[in-house]
Amino acid sequence: MTHREILLARLDEIGRALAARPDALALIGLGSVGQDTDRLDDGSDLDFFVIVQPGAKARYIANLDWLAAVHPLVWQFQNTADGHKALMADGVFCEFAVFEPAELD
Repeated sequence: MTHREILLARLDEIGRALAARPDALALIGLGSVGQDTDRLDDGSDLDFFVIVQPGAKARYIANLDWLAAVHPLVWQFQNTADGHKALMADGVFCEFAVFEPAELD
């Protein structure tokens, strides 16, 4: 698989994992894995937002088990109040944020 295919497949896997969780509402791909997939190249990472039910945000930020269930994490760092940077064991680098619907205004 190419890096492009790996990133898009991983985003799909994250979406399927979130779809199985009752407190997850949406997954939004951003940048080169969002509407700009023509920009995807070997230097691209996985940028996304996760939208969760009210009251679930803190858990998604404090515990990345939902992401590690898709592929093991070897490093993570909470870089904002809303999200993390994370490196998966196969080298896929992620930057994501978690929001509740009221924060989307």
